[in-house]
Amino acid sequence: MRISLILVATVLLSSSVDAQTVYKQVDSKGRVTYTDKPNSKTASVVPLESSPVPSEKPAPAQLSSIDKELLDKSKKRAAALDKANQDVVAATDALRLAETRLETGVEPVEGERSGPRFRFEYFERQLALQCEVDQAQRRLDEAFARRNAAR
Repeated sequence: MRISLILVATVLLSSSVDAQTVYKQVDSKGRVTYTDKPNSKTASVVPLESSPVPSEKPAPAQLSSIDKELLDKSKKRAAALDKANQDVVAATDALRLAETRLETGVEPVEGERSGPRFRFEYFERQLALQCEVDQAQRRLDEAFARRNAAR
């Protein structure tokens, strides 16, 4: 019984708190104070009206066929730009990897040296590593061109 009485009192008090009036007081120095009790001796009192909270979301506006077409084009363009950005990242990573392999491949491996001179296999390997770097650079340039075209 006692708990239900407290519950009822809490519900009644909470609904009355929402319905209270809020006053805006501006004193002679221009300071603004908001309160629930008007004090006309020291400041001018202006009651504020609280705006009701909308209970429903507004209905979405209907798009015309031109707007739908523009929205579809925009989505396709955004998807193409995302793909182009992914291609740029992948091409950049591939170029870094090829450059790293070229730098580490400068040292001759076993069988590529005869005495103080390098053998033909060493130069073939260096040429192949340089071709990988050049190819990765071309892919990166193409990816940049596709991305710029998508913008």
